[in-house]
Amino acid sequence: MKSRTKAAGVRTAGAAALLVAFLAGCGGSTKLVRSWTTPDFKAGTVKKVFVLGVAQDQGLRREYEDNFVATLAKRGFGAGAGYSVFPDLEQIHKDRAGAAIRMDGYSHVLVTRVVNIEERETYVSPSTVSVGVGYGGYPGWYGGWYPYMSTGYGYVTSPGYVTVSKVVTLETNLYDVQSEKLVWSGMTETWVDGSSDKQIGKVIETVVWDLRAKGVL
Repeated sequence: MKSRTKAAGVRTAGAAALLVAFLAGCGGSTKLVRSWTTPDFKAGTVKKVFVLGVAQDQGLRREYEDNFVATLAKRGFGAGAGYSVFPDLEQIHKDRAGAAIRMDGYSHVLVTRVVNIEERETYVSPSTVSVGVGYGGYPGWYGGWYPYMSTGYGYVTSPGYVTVSKVVTLETNLYDVQSEKLVWSGMTETWVDGSSDKQIGKVIETVVWDLRAKGVL
């Protein structure tokens, strides 16, 4: 198959609304396209993570943050959902927010947002399939020209076609609370085509897998 890409031109300015659209209708595949970890990261420093999903829809934001918190808890890490402290992301004051997070004992803050949405066209080549006439053993195809010729009527060729899928790119960053420095960053790419709950789980699993692989968790 051959793939062609069309940039949609929708980027950071609409990140909150885009995450809502992503979480509301995704069920396709998710893959990690890149990740980075600070060279001076010290293993074992991540103790309690404050999770923030950038979205306007509170229900979807809660679903994402709660799922991430639950996933971290299963692996023995303390975690908290951002919506429980900051229900309105647009009203967050940096200094007061930082003080509140430190007071609650969080060691790190994890933020997920949409960075791009684009449509991708995939060309599916023509294919030929049997509709019932096949090899039946000797004499079969080898018993004469007519039996062999007649098998040609038992095959159908479907024309090639193009499918268009929406691909959403999410960036997730992990910051140290005390230094406010970025310690890990990952970008995931998702093909949109189904339900939200399954896709949220796939994104989180992909991110957590890399965090563990890099020794961050």
